[in-house]
Amino acid sequence: RSWTRHTMMTAYFLAGFAIFFEVAVSFHHQPSLSIPLRNLSSTTSQCNRKVPTFLHHHNPNVSIEYCTGCRWGLRSAWLQQELLTTFNEEMGSVTLRPSKPPSPGGTFVVTLQNSLDGNDSNTGTVLWDRKAEGRFPESKELKQRVRNGIAPSKDLGHSDGNDTAPVDASNAAGDDRCEECDEAKLSKETDNIPKANVDSVPDSGAILNKNDVDITYCTGCKWMMRSAWISMELLSTFEEELNSVTLTPSRPPEEGGKFIVSIGDKVLWDRKENGRFPEAKELKQMIRDEIAPSKSLGHSDVSEDTEESDDDEMDDDDAVEMRAFYGVL
Repeated sequence: RSWTRHTMMTAYFLAGFAIFFEVAVSFHHQPSLSIPLRNLSSTTSQCNRKVPTFLHHHNPNVSIEYCTGCRWGLRSAWLQQELLTTFNEEMGSVTLRPSKPPSPGGTFVVTLQNSLDGNDSNTGTVLWDRKAEGRFPESKELKQRVRNGIAPSKDLGHSDGNDTAPVDASNAAGDDRCEECDEAKLSKETDNIPKANVDSVPDSGAILNKNDVDITYCTGCKWMMRSAWISMELLSTFEEELNSVTLTPSRPPEEGGKFIVSIGDKVLWDRKENGRFPEAKELKQMIRDEIAPSKSLGHSDVSEDTEESDDDEMDDDDAVEMRAFYGVL
């Protein structure tokens, strides 16, 4: 019986070796295939691809002005990221502009400033006005209008389709005077609230106001989402103080690995100089010191030294509770 088992195992081994040899020989005689492989080098090395030289200017710029009382900041940030992703090689910058009292409520306006069209004015072209259109734009609608303004030959794939259902403009907009931005309910003092400049969009050579924040990020390093998160943190914390936050992609021939946060003409954070990315509370403290020194930031005002000292002052009851929680005698 053991001899039979040994014979069968030998036969299985020889059969497997024969199959392996046949496959190896057939693969050796196959013609070589040219398969494009993804570049697995460091992310900053992706920044060396060639693009037109005009793309590293702030223009073309898309400005999204939204009503803070209606809580449309997240909708605006989503559209901002959609545009920056779709027009990764063409877009110069995308700006979020909170609209605050005494500006009228219910504002949602998308404006394009394109230095390539020969128009040197700062007013730009209105791509979408919620009050005029009667509704918010679908992302693909906005992409089509931006494409027509900055890159007419660009293929948008499925976003080029026109399957948007017709909308009744009389009912789509709803009541422009929502509860939060009803002028009758906003009778509080608004004279000291900084008002965003809604009449114009700055061109590539304009000097930003001290209440305008710009976040320049490297597209090759894929830092757009990080920049968008920081912009929303700032706009949420300084809803009444900031005029705008702009995301500006940095591409070749500019140096890779760029991440710079500035307010007005002052650089607050440079990743290469500081050696790391900023914490959200660090940026908030810097911006607060620049535009609203008396503003309280809550827990974002707590320094790391204070947090560490709080941990060191654990009393006996807390220590017993922690030991019981972690199963330490």
